[in-house]
This record gives sequence, structure tokens and C-alpha cells, in this order.
Amino acid sequence: MATQQTMIHPALLDAARAAAARPAMAGEAAAAVGERIFRARADGIALSVSVAGSRGSVTVKQARYRASDDTDSGQVGVLETFCRVIEGLPLQEAADHGTIHACEQLRAGIAQALVAGIHTPRSMGAAFTLCDRLIREIVAQYRGDTGDADTRNFWNPPLSANWRFKTIEQQLDILRPIVEEFRARHGLSEQDMWVSQIEKVRRITVDFGAGFDPTRKPKLLMDLERAVRQATGDRLEFFMEEMGDNNRIRRLGPPPAKAVS
Repeated sequence: MATQQTMIHPALLDAARAAAARPAMAGEAAAAVGERIFRARADGIALSVSVAGSRGSVTVKQARYRASDDTDSGQVGVLETFCRVIEGLPLQEAADHGTIHACEQLRAGIAQALVAGIHTPRSMGAAFTLCDRLIREIVAQYRGDTGDADTRNFWNPPLSANWRFKTIEQQLDILRPIVEEFRARHGLSEQDMWVSQIEKVRRITVDFGAGFDPTRKPKLLMDLERAVRQATGDRLEFFMEEMGDNNRIRRLGPPPAKAVS
């Protein structure tokens, strides 16, 4: 059996064990009228899901796992979390990002990045890659049985009323303390990084000061996006200001010394 270090990132082990201690998703998925069940098995772990919907729009209704009594508690906790987060998701989203959603659940409360770059199932450990293998096998079974070859994924969770019905100024008020705390944690000032625009409710543009190290920008933007999502509970999307765009109206505020966030 793989060690705990290779099975799951050490920073996630306590959260995974806690999830394993409160099992609710162990067992076999059940199908209601109009639903179908698909199953996959690997390394002594079984995953079953019931799905419903039409071609190109199929949703996971139930997700359940089976593991032996001697399965590592970290693996059980990841399975438990994975099944919880993929229920209600489109089947394609479960395959594309289910393990990422499970990782984010287990990372709640951990401010720092666990690895350099994007958190992937492989970087989080074998417990996540196993879930990834199982759900992708189920998707392959579904496609083989139904002939549905549509792999497009346009899913985005709905934004909360607490964000959606706010004015831009009120949304900025929500972001301001989060961004300020983020800057302080990374040793940044208002002149280094600020929110320059909110558009289409979900899209947030961030600008960096002149001369700011360009190699740091993608990682900081990704970390800020995660910090805001964790603080607000909303899946907001962050982008960098395009080079050369100095339109004051678009910046929603004065120069960096008095930036809006």
C-alpha cells in the first residue's frame, strides 16, 4: 500500500481523516426513474454514480464508493469528499474538475499554496488520481453506451444573491478587505496590485504596478482568486489588465496610490 505521503498531500491529511470519520457516501448509488448507474473499480476501490439528463447535459445524481476495511483513512476521506462534491455536477464537470473541487474542500482554511503552480490530482497525491481514474472510466462507459460524444463543458455554479444583487461599489466593498489582507500577507502595497474592474458580475480584472515582476503575476492572480472564492463562497473569475489599457473609466477609480482595493 502507498504511504500516506504519496497517497495524499500531508497538509490535507487531517481534513481527509476527519471526512473519513464521518462517512455518509459509502455504499452503492441508487437510480430513480429515468436515471442510469455506471460503475468503475480500481485498486480495490469501487465508485458508482447514477446520472440523468439528455445528451450533452447529464448530471450526477448520486455518487457512492466502496472501500475495504483496511483502506487508508486518507484515501477514504478523499473518496468521501469527492463523492460529496460531484453530486449535482454535470458529468463532464465531475470528470474535468471533480478532484480539484475535492481538493479545494479539503484545503478550506489553508491560505498558502501547497505546491508551485496549479493544484492537480497528481500533485495532491495518489488518492486524488485514483478518483480521477474512476470517474473518467465511468464517463467512458457512459459515452460508449449512449453514443454521446459531446465533451464541451460550460458549467459555472450560480453566484450567491449576496454577490449577484450588489452594485459594483458594494461588490468592491466586499473585495476590499480580502485584497488588503492578501496584499499584506504577500508583502505588497496598493501600488503593486489592485482591482481595476468588475464586469459581467463574475469577471474581476486586476492590475499591477509599472515595473512589477511579470513572472510573479500569474501565481499571485491565481492565489488571489482562490482567496476571494474561499472568503466569499462565490466562483469569481480573475484576469490581468491588458497591457497599455490606462482608461481611467475602466479602472473604476483613481491612480494606484488611491486604488479601489
